[in-house]
Amino acid sequence: KVFVFEPMVEYAKFIEKRFKHNKAISVFRFGLGARNESISLSLDENASSAYKASKNKINGRLRKANDFLQKEKVKQIDLIKINIEGGEYDLLDHLIEADRIKDIRALQIQFHDFVPDAPKRVQAIRRQLKKTHVCTYSYPFVWENWELKKAA
Repeated sequence: KVFVFEPMVEYAKFIEKRFKHNKAISVFRFGLGARNESISLSLDENASSAYKASKNKINGRLRKANDFLQKEKVKQIDLIKINIEGGEYDLLDHLIEADRIKDIRALQIQFHDFVPDAPKRVQAIRRQLKKTHVCTYSYPFVWENWELKKAA
């Protein structure tokens, strides 16, 4: 089963249309984050972010990740791909704090460097991830992959 989260409604509609015949894919018209909130997203060509300034803005919604996982009765996640234009820090901090990080077998993360204190925040998250996961590759501020440690 694949869950796709897209806080920009127009993009979500496109994804829904593309996968409408695939019952294994569920599209949600919101993003996951550390809390339930409305956000203002900048539009810059094909990228959007709540952390970048832009003349073009659109509203979106975030849902608290742990609340969503509990409601949907998600016990384990085989793979989570996180490329959320600056929101990765709050989401990962939340998943770690809620003790849900141990339920994720593999994480592919794109950290973004335009967020305030990005290098310091990346290092803090990596320290926490090392408790439960092993980094299998890291190309800083491009992509990195973490796999759940095997039980001893």
